[in-house]
Amino acid sequence: MFFGAVLVSSVFSFLLTDFTALVITQKQVLTLLYLGIIASGLGFYFWNIGVTKVETGTLAVLNNLKIPLGILFAFIILGESVDLVKLIIGSIIILIALSINKRNNVFKKLK
Repeated sequence: MFFGAVLVSSVFSFLLTDFTALVITQKQVLTLLYLGIIASGLGFYFWNIGVTKVETGTLAVLNNLKIPLGILFAFIILGESVDLVKLIIGSIIILIALSINKRNNVFKKLK
């Protein structure tokens, strides 16, 4: 599926792009390298190491915590407008799910 997408987009790119007008700066190349190697590469590597060290329920809950964290960082770093009430309520629900999961895992270990 991905190969087909690359093939189709490559054909249209070669047909419709004016490569003489394409200017790629050093900053753009460094940004792409950072996003590819540091942010994605190391991020996924460390995430997968963490996956092997937690229980599946904890992993599922923390996987959903990425969304409120992304919204929080967009609010703090990028200055985007955020409905803080919804963000806090959603985060509390996720943290409650995490505590329920933790409590159930303790009971499973006692049996």
